[in-house]
Amino acid sequence: MFRTLLPLMGIPCLLLLSGCQKSAASDAPEVDELDPVSVTVFTPKVELFMEYPHLIRGEPARFLAHVTVLETGEPVRSGSLEFVVDTPGAAAVTLKAAAPARDGLFTPEGALHQSGSFPARIVVTSPQVDDVIPLEAIVVHEDVRAAADAALEATRPDPPDAVPFLLEQQWPLRTLIRPAARRTLVERLHVVGEVLARDGAAVRVTSPVAGRLTSPRSGLVPRIGDEVKAGQVLGHVEPPLPYTEATQLRANQLQAAATARELLLRRIDLQMKEIEILQSLEQARSRLDLARKAHERITGLHAKGLCTEGQRDECVANLRLAEAELEGAERLRESSEAAKAALASLLSEQPGARGGAHEPSGDAFLLDIVSPIDGVVEGKSHAPGEHVEVDDALFHIVARDTVSIRAPVSEFNLARLADSPGAVVRIPGEAGDGVDVLGDGMGRLVHKGGVVHPERRTVDLFYELPNPGGRLLIGRTVDVLLETRRAVDAVVVPEEAIVLENGLPTVYVLLQGELFQKRELETGARDRGFVEVKRGVAEGERVVIRGAYAIRVAGLNPESFSHGHVH
Repeated sequence: MFRTLLPLMGIPCLLLLSGCQKSAASDAPEVDELDPVSVTVFTPKVELFMEYPHLIRGEPARFLAHVTVLETGEPVRSGSLEFVVDTPGAAAVTLKAAAPARDGLFTPEGALHQSGSFPARIVVTSPQVDDVIPLEAIVVHEDVRAAADAALEATRPDPPDAVPFLLEQQWPLRTLIRPAARRTLVERLHVVGEVLARDGAAVRVTSPVAGRLTSPRSGLVPRIGDEVKAGQVLGHVEPPLPYTEATQLRANQLQAAATARELLLRRIDLQMKEIEILQSLEQARSRLDLARKAHERITGLHAKGLCTEGQRDECVANLRLAEAELEGAERLRESSEAAKAALASLLSEQPGARGGAHEPSGDAFLLDIVSPIDGVVEGKSHAPGEHVEVDDALFHIVARDTVSIRAPVSEFNLARLADSPGAVVRIPGEAGDGVDVLGDGMGRLVHKGGVVHPERRTVDLFYELPNPGGRLLIGRTVDVLLETRRAVDAVVVPEEAIVLENGLPTVYVLLQGELFQKRELETGARDRGFVEVKRGVAEGERVVIRGAYAIRVAGLNPESFSHGHVH
């Protein structure tokens, strides 16, 4: 079998010799005896595979245009198709098919009346897809002999391992074809990890003494799910005291309350004194300003002999007096500030001035239970009014804004990891590629363990990353993909394209619309559904990602799958 090879849009276009056609007569070829021209063109939306006879000026021709929707692998079943040829010096020739002859096949017919090479395009209008498909040169020959010579020159033998597979066989399978492309792959080691609270972000608030749990003075005891702030009073514990100790404690509380009241009165007195000092200071500044102005004026008059020595001396004395008065007022203000600071220090040491201190409440003595962190109450074990013992856990508080991921790695896989391996975290059962911890996840590698667990024979890696919305639940199991190696700017194909034949990775490459070639691959890194191809497929070549197994079967018995079209 032979096929005609024509370049179109940078893609090799192969001509399938139909078994129903007669071989060309070397001495008197007919138009329908010449091998047809085949073109395969891809746009982002469709694949066009078109067959037509070698065109001869003025001779009518029938064009067989097969149109496939790339996204779904389905044929275009409705709409119209126009084959437009731009001829110089004349209006464009448009051959139209108002509807498909059958699913996926449009058959515009007509003749071109100029010989030469002309640009052309296919216009598809359909509810499934609208697209304009540019074509390279459409060649119209002057006569049959010129067409026969062109057909003979383009004849090439089939490449090895070629497999014919008609579009009528591809469409029921929804065959999908995608180009090999370049991208960076990161090969990863899969381990089962665990979400942990970050260091210091999960605390159990306990009772410092035995006693009765009471509600905070500010309101109710926080419930499970409530957010709390660091320093917030969650409740109080009222410890039981013997009568003598309770009496002494009450006396101490009363003495402390009296001292606090006395200090408050002192603070009020200091505030009043401060107002007076500030008024005196302002008056002293005003008098000094007037004395300086008077001194300047008298000095000027004295220099001109317009005032007496006595007047000048009096003016100097007034200036010195105003300066001394201002200096004294400023010293009083400094003393006042020092007294205020000392009083504030004393007040801060009084009961009730700091969270967690002992405070009087009627006849009771209460100890504050305070949250040490910002977080959410995830559990509590006692209700107000219940008796609690020393170190009883009262509240379980967890901060979930940032979490830690523990990834255990077998000691036998440690050598595969990079020095600071990246990681992708995925929640089992959820769609998507997961969170790239060191990338979009904005996390970091906290620690790469240096101790092998004696039973599991693993080493733990710890990552930390933000957890907006609390999506990663503390304690849940996650998939962790740890970086082992990276293939930069590699030629890759989708994993779905690879078929194992005799244990070897194989793909089927589209040569033209109905002809494929089996290629054995040398593969490399795998990452997120893509496989690095070191040998076997070049960038831009199109591989089958759905329907490859059927093409493999067709390759085992080519004659059963290579019958020509019945149009």
